[in-house]
Amino acid sequence: MPVTPSRCPLALASHVRGCAVDDQLLLLDLRSSRYLGLSGTRARALTPVVAPAQALGAGADSMSLSDEEWAAIAAPLIAQGLLMNGGGTHRAPPSAREALASLDGADAGATSRTTTRATAPEFWHFALATGATALSLRTRSLQAMVHAVERRRARGRLPVLCEPTDRLRRAVAVFDSLRPLAFTARDQCLFDSLALNHFLARQGLAVQWLVGVRTRPFGAHAWLQCGATVLNDQHEHVRRYTPILVV
Repeated sequence: MPVTPSRCPLALASHVRGCAVDDQLLLLDLRSSRYLGLSGTRARALTPVVAPAQALGAGADSMSLSDEEWAAIAAPLIAQGLLMNGGGTHRAPPSAREALASLDGADAGATSRTTTRATAPEFWHFALATGATALSLRTRSLQAMVHAVERRRARGRLPVLCEPTDRLRRAVAVFDSLRPLAFTARDQCLFDSLALNHFLARQGLAVQWLVGVRTRPFGAHAWLQCGATVLNDQHEHVRRYTPILVV
């Protein structure tokens, strides 16, 4: 007899991230750079697969479904390559701390007011970071951009910082001072986050890049975080979003 989806454990595919927001499940397909929302019975049944830390007993819904009902829910996602057999070992994606503080330009500049003027190499690094980010957003998927961030860290052997340092504060202040030369951060959160992340990597600094989502209405937002400190936004704002991607 054919094995139905209910007869084997399932997991998110390696190129998919997910989270539970309110009474919905949201999936992010990094290959296609697209989001998918699940609600109702589908959301309750698949919460233990997509967001096990948030399940809180929601798996009872999947246990009460017949094989046919479960197949109707799981099979389409398996066919799309979003879910896969979870019998093997899958690396859990990284997580981030709750955002509790902000490191805005004024705070960063106040840390070392006399040393935030950009040097010639920093001008060059800023130009490279913004140029590479503009090209990536036109030609690459989110998956390719995630891999690029990971490769830069690996090449530079850069450990992700757990707390802001004076070097990080200065680097963020320098980037803030140069940003108006190339773009504005307004409504360009992904560009700003990727460009700043690239710039920091060229300074030998690694932090977390996050993408969060919300519902009613749906929205997505990107930011950088070091430990519990948000680097390019206000923590009160990013707390409205549930992280779905942490790099």
